[in-house]
Amino acid sequence: MNLSATGPVRFTGLISGIDFDQLIGALLDIQRQPILRLEQERQRLAWRSELWEGIRRSLLDLQQAVEAFQGADGGLPLTSTSSDPSILKATASPGALLGRYRITVEQLARPSHVASRFAGGETALSANPSNALDPQAPLLPQNSKLRLPLAGLDGENRGSFQVNGITISFDADTDSLEEVLQRLNRSGAGVVAFYDPLADRVVMVSQQTGANSAILRADLVGNFLQAMGLSVEAQVSSGQNARLLLEAEGYPFNQGQPIERESNTISDLLPGVTLQLVRAAPGQPVEVEIAQGKEVLEGRIRAWVNAFNASVSLMGRYLTETPLPEPKTDEERKIGLLRGDGTLFSLCGPPWFERPLRQGRLCPRRCE
Repeated sequence: MNLSATGPVRFTGLISGIDFDQLIGALLDIQRQPILRLEQERQRLAWRSELWEGIRRSLLDLQQAVEAFQGADGGLPLTSTSSDPSILKATASPGALLGRYRITVEQLARPSHVASRFAGGETALSANPSNALDPQAPLLPQNSKLRLPLAGLDGENRGSFQVNGITISFDADTDSLEEVLQRLNRSGAGVVAFYDPLADRVVMVSQQTGANSAILRADLVGNFLQAMGLSVEAQVSSGQNARLLLEAEGYPFNQGQPIERESNTISDLLPGVTLQLVRAAPGQPVEVEIAQGKEVLEGRIRAWVNAFNASVSLMGRYLTETPLPEPKTDEERKIGLLRGDGTLFSLCGPPWFERPLRQGRLCPRRCE
């Protein structure tokens, strides 16, 4: 009998001598055994999942190392070096001819551009600098501010013009200068147009470089281009071609005469080699060498060997490690969870492993 001032009154083994508290506790423990086993199995499966995730990451590393040999270069990379990348850069692709080249960049290609200018030589759009055009406000209400007002619009104050054969329409009552220029930029006319607020003028720049990058312009309805100073009186800067001298192993291309191209990116002179002209440097030849990338190839092989050995060693360890008899930590409890696992052996069995019968164990083959 157990009497307590604070707890319930219990009669433990009063006559029979049986400790009912202990008996009930034992029965509850027995009842909890399936739940405990399920929890232990759940934890065991979670740990196995962690081990498999480590294997998956290891195999992904190996896959990436293998894919390095499956690129366009066929696993035999080429390297390109420039003695002065601030003047010229070179990129080699598969099929490039190995060799040394001497290149002099005499002139960069540049685009054409057109800027506002009027018959009297003035360049500002506004007649009075203190009352300048607002490029974000509708055009027609500001017509009096313009040096050359808009005229010749249709009955609804609409007009149109062409740039490089693309027609741009506008509504002078509602469209601002910036809206018209944005419409031009999105039209596919091949130009970038913008308003320079410091000079109060409009500028058009061709998106192409070279001598053939002229910007063709014509008013259709109204005189928008003329009012913006972009008609026949405009300030025009013609585009120019890139110009360079090229020697291959001492042999002068083009009989030693300058070679011209419309772009500063040139890929049709040396097979498999793209030249990027950065700045003009007459009289400063740049040495370019296209060679076999031995260091890159060695690095790829080394990465593959390391990834292969790491994967094989990891799987071999998981297959053969023996569980600890009295593990104390979760890491120790994970040891041996994949021992003899059939799925894992099917992944890394022969030829990656051999099975000596005498020793009765799996021996990972390493790649030395």
